[in-house]
Amino acid sequence: MKIKNIKIITLSLLFLMAFTLTSYSQEATKKENRKSGFVFGVVGGSTFNVTDVQDDFYSMNFYSTIQTGYLFGLSRHIASTFLLDLGYSTSSSFKSVDDDDLDIGGSIINKVNYHNFQLGISQSINFGNFSIGIGGGAKFPLAAYKTTTVLSGDNHSDSDSAIIFVNKMGVNYSIVPYAKATLDYSLFIDTRTAITLGLNFEYIFDTGNRHSIYNGNPEGFYIGGQMGIKLAPR
Repeated sequence: MKIKNIKIITLSLLFLMAFTLTSYSQEATKKENRKSGFVFGVVGGSTFNVTDVQDDFYSMNFYSTIQTGYLFGLSRHIASTFLLDLGYSTSSSFKSVDDDDLDIGGSIINKVNYHNFQLGISQSINFGNFSIGIGGGAKFPLAAYKTTTVLSGDNHSDSDSAIIFVNKMGVNYSIVPYAKATLDYSLFIDTRTAITLGLNFEYIFDTGNRHSIYNGNPEGFYIGGQMGIKLAPR
């Protein structure tokens, strides 16, 4: 075989190898990149107020929300998610009255639990199975439940009232704004379904709207945990 033919064959094989490796590399990169797609999930959890504790009483909130939005794959391991968050949540407020005002040898704590419709938005950055998110929105109180506790020494005496719609109480809590940060881990059980576990850090703002009887506000910094299930690209 002539040397010229050997050179032609060798160059052809090198070109074919380079083309094959380039095509394989591009295809592998496409497969490794995080896919984009719609996200849908349900999450629930509880938080407690670490800034307002009175006589061993503290505010503890619960929530269960639907989250829907879109995940943008940015690279192999990083993605960004935008979510609409809507559902049900509770919030609570305290009003403490000292014995100087009561003449009963103790004090009274009025606690009001609010049942809210919650609406918000959030954005998160996903690093592999971990995600860090920030968001905010508003809670719209629909009803309230009042608990009155009389403290006298070591004795506690509770007196509960029935659920009352907020517009019947004269409470002006039309909107209660909040901001939150989350840290979650997604445990995928298949290519699109994951169980999520995480922490929730929430701040509820003081609206300045307080009923003259209860004179409370759910303002404060809340910390808690959450768990959910979601459908999202892996």
